[in-house]
Amino acid sequence: MDENDENLVVNNSVKQIRKFLNNKKCQEAIGHLLEISKSEVLDQCSWELVPAVVEFLNENNYLSNRDVFNTCEKILEIVADNCNANETVLLFLEQVEDLENDIRFCGLLKPLAKSLDKANLDKVIEWVVSTIIAYCENLPSPDNVKLEEFNDNGFKEDKDPVSERLTSTYQSILSFSEHVINRIISLKSNHIKLSMQLLNLYLSLFGKSFSNLNINKGEAYCMFESSIIQMSRLTGDLLKFLKFIEERNNEQITKNIEERKIDLDNIQSLENQLFQVEINDLAYANFYFILMTSEKLNYLIPKVYHPHYLMNILFYLGNCLLKQPEYILVSKGLKLIDNTLKKIDIESISYKSTELTIHHDLLSSLSQIMIFCDSVPERKMALNIFRQHIKLFSMKGRYLLIIHLYETSKNSGLRALIISILKELIITSLDTKLPCEYFIGDKLAAILQRICKLPNESKSDLVEISDEIITTLNLLRFLILRDKNNITNIWTVLKSIEINYLEPLRKGIELSRAHWEMKIRDLENEKKMLGNQKDEILTDINVMVGGENLPKMPVEETIKFCRSALNTLDMIECILTRINECTRSLWTSRLLLASHLPVVEGSKKDGFKFESEEEYEKNIKIKILSASLPFVNEYGWSRQTISAGAEAIGYPGVAHGMFPKGGIELIQYFYANCNAELNKILKSEALAIEENPAKKKKPPEVFVKEALEKRLKMMIPYKSTWPQAITLMTLPPNVPNALANILTLIDDICYYAGDRSVDFNWYTRRIVLAGIYKTTELFLLQDSSENNQQTWEFLERRIQDAYQIYSLLNVASDLPPPDRVINRATEATTAVFVTKFLEDCPKEK
Repeated sequence: MDENDENLVVNNSVKQIRKFLNNKKCQEAIGHLLEISKSEVLDQCSWELVPAVVEFLNENNYLSNRDVFNTCEKILEIVADNCNANETVLLFLEQVEDLENDIRFCGLLKPLAKSLDKANLDKVIEWVVSTIIAYCENLPSPDNVKLEEFNDNGFKEDKDPVSERLTSTYQSILSFSEHVINRIISLKSNHIKLSMQLLNLYLSLFGKSFSNLNINKGEAYCMFESSIIQMSRLTGDLLKFLKFIEERNNEQITKNIEERKIDLDNIQSLENQLFQVEINDLAYANFYFILMTSEKLNYLIPKVYHPHYLMNILFYLGNCLLKQPEYILVSKGLKLIDNTLKKIDIESISYKSTELTIHHDLLSSLSQIMIFCDSVPERKMALNIFRQHIKLFSMKGRYLLIIHLYETSKNSGLRALIISILKELIITSLDTKLPCEYFIGDKLAAILQRICKLPNESKSDLVEISDEIITTLNLLRFLILRDKNNITNIWTVLKSIEINYLEPLRKGIELSRAHWEMKIRDLENEKKMLGNQKDEILTDINVMVGGENLPKMPVEETIKFCRSALNTLDMIECILTRINECTRSLWTSRLLLASHLPVVEGSKKDGFKFESEEEYEKNIKIKILSASLPFVNEYGWSRQTISAGAEAIGYPGVAHGMFPKGGIELIQYFYANCNAELNKILKSEALAIEENPAKKKKPPEVFVKEALEKRLKMMIPYKSTWPQAITLMTLPPNVPNALANILTLIDDICYYAGDRSVDFNWYTRRIVLAGIYKTTELFLLQDSSENNQQTWEFLERRIQDAYQIYSLLNVASDLPPPDRVINRATEATTAVFVTKFLEDCPKEK
């Protein structure tokens, strides 16, 4: 058969098979192929047959004509079995290069694997690996979505076709590469180069776009685990790639391939090319994320590496992930770093390591995530890692890190976090028998001088740096209250802090408040001019924070922002005022003076007791509540009254936040204070009689009447607002305290009247007397007579009506029957909390 005849046979065979496939005659196509495979025609027509058959490996046939699709795969496998192996490998790879459809790509992997079973792997493996890598590099990446949008299988709720495509493609490559590994391992000759090429393929697949798959859950995670298990068959040490990353991190290699001379026959040269140059940091980071965080793969990790060596390189890789814009990569980076942190002992890193760039870069990346990432789980995790990372260092290392972080940070919130960490370290130091030298004395004073400084003194934008200011003030207040012996040197530098920080801060608050109040007035005027168009965005009034104009907002929103700025200033002023109170209180203490003056004999025995932080706060509350009482008639028993009282004694109006229950706390204070005052009066009268026996003791009924009258007169200045107080006391949450207050009052009166009984009469006497007090109180609210004379007459008659009180207070022999006692107690208890006096009650004349 001459050449023309052979070409004719080849063309006819290809046309015939294509015709069978077009007509969906699958068996005929296979039969014809098997017939020509017995001769040399198949080998000759393969270069035309393969492209023709590959055209049928499309999505339409895969979905609608699966028989045709499977037949095409079978035809390609027959070609791979019967034709020159090296040539068919190149032929299949040529078809891969032109593909844009994953279905064709995956369909070609099976016949390609069959060809590799017979081909010379040393000659073709590099082409195979480079072709697959090039194809995968052109695959699309999944959408950048937050992790909470994924379901349990690692996909978005509405299904992500890109993720499904990547998963399907990866699994096909995994199946193909496993087949090749089996072939490589079966070879008797040295297969180091082949293993290196295949490892290069595996590592490349950990880069984009596969690195963007959500592998927290579902089959994707298992897919990557299987990939690493296959890699372990090619190398016994999966951590050996760390040395290439370390060199890259230290910039010891040239990343430009053209500048490197590659000797493919030299193992070390080939290794450097494959693992230093061709595999990027992202692929390594994703690979080690899977390896280090998977419990299933733990047995593959060699245990001979020092944790600190692993820490430095894994921190570098984790930081590479943190710098990526995709949420999934940031999440992987955080988890890799967190996993690494858990394997490092606390305080095991020397202070010398604080100079390493890796730690500074990592803390910087964590800071960026905490500040700017809009995904809450990632922000919280970054915050936790930030704190844990600092704990790895020795105390000196933490001291140096605190200084470095504060000096390099410009964000107020971040600086506030650093100051709060400093406070925790100071507490830890003070709680030990031998405080750490870096968080006491001159070294701590040096840090305090750094942080207690306003950028532009009194002209600073306090709203912008409010977080930092509030945290700093809380630190100062803590030190003043905690450090009575000046261990931290707080009292040594306090005067300097007062001059350079606290005083400018006071002036700054005044200036800032005036600024924001003026803005609010301007906006209120603009609001009146707009009328019903309150949602209109203003164009002629700008609100500036931190030197930058805020985005244009509707007038209502702008006013709300300005008011929140004023609230922030109030909060700063509140803490500042409390610092002043602490300072004034403690500067005068003997113990503090003793640390600055010569010790006088016996001074240590003075028994001087410092005011604790709880006592200090309690005393401040009492001062505010006491100052609030004059405003009750104007504002009632409310938060507004407490706010006015706080401002009257120099505290900001927001101090009412110290009283979360609101007006009821003022009522309880007033009630308890009046009870204490009456107790003081009754006690003094009892002592006077005891000291002067000649002085006649009052009859019990007279004593009780006068005591009740004195107590009721204490309420008269607030008579107009007392109905509101009664209403608040009858609310379920407030009843226990209200009941305790009135029973305390009655118990004091009975005690000083001479009641010392311990039997059941003790209860009945007090319940009856409580009923008399509450009914008289309600009568007093409606009494308009001069000097409330009708009320005192009403009280006297009620005591006369309860004539039994004489026996209740003096003897215990005339106890009434139990049913009468219970009825009387029920009626009296009901009277205690009646909020409205019965209108049909007969008027007393």
